[in-house]
Order: sequence, then C-alpha cells, then structure tokens
Amino acid sequence: MKLISDIQQSQELLTRVPPPEKLRFVADTVPGIARQKEKDEFVYFSPDGNRIDSEDELARINSLGIPPAWSDVWICTDPTGYLQATGIDAAQRKQYRYHTAWRAYRERTKFRHLVRFGVRLPRIRRRIRRAFRNSKFADRELVTAALVRLLDDAPLRIGAADNDQNAVGASTLKRRNISMSDDTIRLDYTAKGGKRVRRQIKDARLLSVLDTIDDLPGRTVFQYVGDDEEVYPLRSEQVNEWLKAVTDDSNVSAKMFRTWSGSLAAFTEAVSEETITIKAMSEAASKRLRNTPAVARRSYIHPAIIALNEATFDERKGLLSRLDNSARDLTRVETAMLRYLADAEKCSSD
Repeated sequence: MKLISDIQQSQELLTRVPPPEKLRFVADTVPGIARQKEKDEFVYFSPDGNRIDSEDELARINSLGIPPAWSDVWICTDPTGYLQATGIDAAQRKQYRYHTAWRAYRERTKFRHLVRFGVRLPRIRRRIRRAFRNSKFADRELVTAALVRLLDDAPLRIGAADNDQNAVGASTLKRRNISMSDDTIRLDYTAKGGKRVRRQIKDARLLSVLDTIDDLPGRTVFQYVGDDEEVYPLRSEQVNEWLKAVTDDSNVSAKMFRTWSGSLAAFTEAVSEETITIKAMSEAASKRLRNTPAVARRSYIHPAIIALNEATFDERKGLLSRLDNSARDLTRVETAMLRYLADAEKCSSD
C-alpha cells in the first residue's frame, strides 16, 4: 500500500543514528575502580590501589546509583566511558550502569526503530494468519506464530528461562497461568517486580491453537514438536529469530510489541480526549502494559506522542480525520500513529 511504501522510504534515511561523539568505548575487562565496604560506608580504590578521595570523582561514582547489594563491582576510570559500572546482583546476575548520554542515545534509537516496526507489523500479522491456516500440528512455526499473536493481543514481556524465576513472560507461561473457556483466554501470572497480573483476551483463532498445543506433555504453554518428534519449549531467542526473518529486519524484536502497544494507548488517549495531559497518556499506557505510569512514560511512549500534550484538540483529532483509509492489517488508529511518528521523525532529521 502507498502509505506503508512512503513511510518505508523515508525510514531508510533514518536508519542510522550517530552515537554521542564524546563517549569512548570501554569494557570491564580493563582495570577499573574497585569498591570495598568499611564499617557502614563504601570506599573506592583506583587501579593502582590508591584510595579515591576526590570529591568530584566520588560524586560521579555516587551518581551511578550502584546498589549496595552488588558484589564484584567494577567502575570505569573514564567519566566519558559509555559503560560506567558493572556488578553482580543478589540473584548472581551481571548488571550494568551506562553513561547518561549513552542511555539517551539508546532511547532515541529504540523509538526510531518503532516506526520501522510499525511498517513491518502488517507482514507479521499476515504470516501469523498463514501459519494458523497451513502449519502442521504443534510444529515450531505454528507455536511461534501463536506466541507472537499473544504479544500482539496482550503486550506481555517475552520472558526468558534464565531470568528471574519468579517473573513470568510469554515464553515462560505455565499451564497454571492460563485458562480457556468459550471464546476467552484468561492469564494469571506474576510479572516483573513481583506484580500479579490478570488479563482476559478474546481471540478465537489463538484460543483454538492454544487448545491444540495444550495436548502436549509438560508444564510450559508454548511447546512445539520438532522434526525428531520430540517436544521442546519455545525459547525467547527463537521468537526473536522468527521475527527478524519474517520482517527481514535485524532491529525487530519481541519487546517492540510493548513499546508499540504503550505508545498506541497514549496516542489513542491523545486523539480521543478533548483535554489531555501527560499524566493521562502515561496512565493509559500503564493500564495497557501493567506497569507504573512513570515507567510507561520513560520507556514505552514515543517522545513525539508525549509532545501531543502541547497540541489543540482539533490538531490531535485531525490526525485521524485526515486519513483517507487505513493501511492493510493496521487499525485506523495504528495507521494514524504510524503516519504521525514517521512525519515527526522526518522533521527531526531535517
């Protein structure tokens, strides 16, 4: 369709965003600042073993917000290093602290990829429908398509088997987390941060596939039958590989469904309500994503949508009314948001 074609052409010009010029690449394999606890406070030592007493250097270190529970802490000696600190948390996972300029750069590129994702979303949806029609019983293609359909319906985190065992994502859903009756899928699981989440989804096609794979042995919902007739759990990296192959875009990943959904919820609020605030847009995204408004605003709402707070209601609702029609396999609101974001990014690059 011409709308998608036009947006895709403009996006090819915006693929590469230069990283901050003043930052240096560093790795925690080189000597860094060490942290030690003395009585009730932490002290820091340079690679040559000298205690650090400089107020400016201590202020920089403290600004990183390194949790007290971290062990094996490494701190970059260079204030312009893109990686500022690493450590091992209480769950024995390696954690990272990045320079604020690097985080801002990553946020910009993340949202810039959102338009590319929106352009490719119709392709993903068509592939899912084809898999539902043509795939063999519980093969990997069918099960992957079902999981991605779930991400599109209800923007769960993808989840990973080696992450927090108390938090559940789409790929780690257990049978106890899901129930099906009539035309409704009900989810009940513990999300990131220990929050209990309950969702209801009405999707007859997805329910039919889930009912089919429910006959497989094992506790995990998303399992597939391999070529060797063995049953395997579907892993998050397999889902991301599938998405990259379907879209022919290495930047597309499962987590982008949450960013798309959060931005869409905020955009819907902006174009439908006469009086709008950033708080209201953030709360709309928060309700959709099941996280806090602060997290929704910071990580899941495109900055150009936040900027709609400054527009009049006529300007905001005009984003919908001036559309001739919707793009294939996108809703009218999705099409309007995609057009608006593409225009906003094109303007920001001029």
